[in-house]
Amino acid sequence: MGYLGSTVEYTETYNLFPYIDGKSSLGRNFVLNHHTAGRGDDGFCGNWTLEIHCLYPTVIYPYMRIGQIYYEKFEGDQKQYHKSPTSHYNNQIGPTSAAPIPVDLFIKDAIQKQK
Repeated sequence: MGYLGSTVEYTETYNLFPYIDGKSSLGRNFVLNHHTAGRGDDGFCGNWTLEIHCLYPTVIYPYMRIGQIYYEKFEGDQKQYHKSPTSHYNNQIGPTSAAPIPVDLFIKDAIQKQK
């Protein structure tokens, strides 16, 4: 079973590379809190949307501590997320649906590459 949730915490990250991981106690109950996109962006501001996946029937309560955020230093060039015109998820509050995938542009590009 899968759920879309979000962190209670609002984070702002500048000049660091954020990660979110599950708590080991939930992992041992086969609950994955963010298994497809656990890396954040330099310059991201907002609540983290979580893709919660329960491999076995499990109860998840509101405000339950299911994850932890940690940060690493950047090396090399940086492009801050909040300065990008395509930053769909910046300043999100609560669970945020996926950005639209421009399938028509993807297909057009794939056809061009075959020529």
